[in-house]
Amino acid sequence: MVGAFVVEVKNGEQTAIASNASMMMGAFGNAPTDWKFVKLGASDYWGWQSESGDCHHGECYSNHILLAPYGKDIRDLTAGAIGSSRSDRDGKSIDTKIEAIDSSKNNVRVYPLLLSVSAETKDRKLPPKNIAVPFDPKAWKYIMPKDWVPTDQESGGS
Repeated sequence: MVGAFVVEVKNGEQTAIASNASMMMGAFGNAPTDWKFVKLGASDYWGWQSESGDCHHGECYSNHILLAPYGKDIRDLTAGAIGSSRSDRDGKSIDTKIEAIDSSKNNVRVYPLLLSVSAETKDRKLPPKNIAVPFDPKAWKYIMPKDWVPTDQESGGS
């Protein structure tokens, strides 16, 4: 489990303005331990970035995590949607990396993410793909586009 909080100090008094003491993430009882404090929006909107994953029975998974305040709560803005996987069973893999938080888009409440995605099947490596993932302010999370995984059609294959 992971807990996060934001504290405001006014006139020497500390007040928790957003918190979540028990977010389920991690694997086999181990929570992510490597966190970066990152700017997520132009109006001083900040959060924490990490990654978590595990392997079992030849299947490996990892998820990118972006925690940030939402009202009085702390949420995972990726909601498990941005990740990588590898299967020894069928030889398929998808590798997704957050290359940048696109702070050039300062007209949005939360910056888009710039990702690089590569994929392989048992017999071929598909061409890598760079995508921008916008933030959905109504759902208050990043929504992956429907066509985010590289395909054979993009390389002219069948």
